[in-house]
Amino acid sequence: MMGKGVIVATILYRLRRKSLLNSYIIMKTFIVFFFLIGWCWVSGSFAAERSEFEYFLPLEGAGEVDAPVRVALAPEVITLTSNQFADLRVFDDQGQETPFIIYTQQPVPAIAFDWQVLSYQSSAGMQTVVLERPAHIRGTVKELGVDTPNRDFEKELEIFASADQQSWKSLTRAVIFDFSSRINLRKTHLEFPATTAKYLKIQVHENIASQEQGENLRFRYKDLEFAVSEQPRTDELTLTRFHSQALPENARPVEFSHTIFAQPTISLDQDKNSIISLGRVNLPLERVNLRIGKGFFYRTVELFVAQQDQDDAHFSVAQDVIYRVPGIDEEKTSLEFRQTQYPYLRLKIVNHDNPPLTVQEVTVLWAQRDLYFIPEPGRSYALYCSGNAVQTPKYDIQQLIPPKYDRLLHYAEWQTGTLQKNPNYRAQADRDTRAKLERYLFIGFVILIAAALGWWMLQLMKKVERHDKE
Repeated sequence: MMGKGVIVATILYRLRRKSLLNSYIIMKTFIVFFFLIGWCWVSGSFAAERSEFEYFLPLEGAGEVDAPVRVALAPEVITLTSNQFADLRVFDDQGQETPFIIYTQQPVPAIAFDWQVLSYQSSAGMQTVVLERPAHIRGTVKELGVDTPNRDFEKELEIFASADQQSWKSLTRAVIFDFSSRINLRKTHLEFPATTAKYLKIQVHENIASQEQGENLRFRYKDLEFAVSEQPRTDELTLTRFHSQALPENARPVEFSHTIFAQPTISLDQDKNSIISLGRVNLPLERVNLRIGKGFFYRTVELFVAQQDQDDAHFSVAQDVIYRVPGIDEEKTSLEFRQTQYPYLRLKIVNHDNPPLTVQEVTVLWAQRDLYFIPEPGRSYALYCSGNAVQTPKYDIQQLIPPKYDRLLHYAEWQTGTLQKNPNYRAQADRDTRAKLERYLFIGFVILIAAALGWWMLQLMKKVERHDKE
């Protein structure tokens, strides 16, 4: 390397005439120009093109131009993309890639607080508690948590709301219960229509619904026989705390997207557990709702995920319980599973010695994913997805549209058209062939430049020798 440097330095030192110096400048400019062309060629080959994506959907909407718009991603779009949306792009009608950002809808932050107890009365088997919200707490309330150290109880609560403690409006009647001596089941949380009332009144009664249904209602969990005839204790509840969360009055709830699997495929494993195979789902997951036939039950449900549709590829990532208990009007058949996007999903219902449940329908829900971009005037746009060997894009639009969810949902909403096959899609094999051709052409280009540089050096040395002889 040093030898070559000495040769070049010697040649430049001996360039005495202007014609030789001009020759050097021209050749140097020529080489730099062609290397710039090669660099642009190679760097340009990494930009995404519409032909690299198998499907597309037109984007349709109206509103202000040069302002962000919102597009709700349909389930079929998410299913066709890889995790983190690496193979999803927005193109305009000129084929130009358009920057975008995708956000998951988030709930507006709530303020947790404790209610102040104004009065407590107990008479004729009924407890009455009047609550007042703290003066600094504003907004709507739609749930109430009740803390009690009691065990083995079943009580009905009626909740009233008032602005002045004179006129009371009934919000809900619901049951709280605890069966912890027989089964791991406890509920002391109530939901009701949103209210801004300053006062709440709670009336606690014995729940007589289970007694009215008769003694022939029972179900079995492991070796436990759970029957209505085994009544909980009827002692008064010790109520120690009442707590809620307040939301701004104009807060918009999170929108959930969903996909329904009717009559899912169910089989039994060697331990007689029910296996529900949903096949290729490839969707984010927040909640799973089950529609189950008649009968009482308390079962653990496990969620299994996999990258490939093979039995040994599935692994457990979460579990929850479902139940339907005699005497309790409210049932729980919704499972809270907050998971990222996996191609394949299975559910396992742990039956123990119980007969399998009749699962009629499975609904997968997730918080809606919204895509944001800034359209330009006079342009139309389309969403392209399902591309192979595509890198995750990096745009600076995240700094232009920060994740402030109270603002995001107020942007103009655009709709997606019908999912269509891209007629210009090039399969992976075609792209591999093109990539190889481009690589070979670039190698040839480098060899040509090297040969030209060698020829120029040779000619330059000959000119130097001729001038030395003169």
